[in-house]
Amino acid sequence: MSLLISLFLITTGCGGDKGDSGDTGYHADGLELNIETPTRGVFKPAGEVLIAGSVTSYGSDLTGLTVNHDTVMVTDSGNFSAQPPLSTGLNIFAIEATNEAGEVAVDGRSIY
Repeated sequence: MSLLISLFLITTGCGGDKGDSGDTGYHADGLELNIETPTRGVFKPAGEVLIAGSVTSYGSDLTGLTVNHDTVMVTDSGNFSAQPPLSTGLNIFAIEATNEAGEVAVDGRSIY
């Protein structure tokens, strides 16, 4: 299900509503996920890509963050980074954060 949501976000170019003109994150009621790099629709040769950003959970502890279902460590200040491999062609990355209240924030990036 989360992959379908991610694909929807990627294909619509929507990262959620942060209440400003930025398109870098998704804000659930108590969970905010911001992807700082890469920007949307990046063209990059095969190799690795840096996916980095921050996550904040309001009123409930963060329980996890994944990139394409692989667990990513989050610092005490809420920052994270991952370097998943790129294959030739379209690469789709689903970034998902969850907290103890059961809230889920999802964002995605596609890289070609």
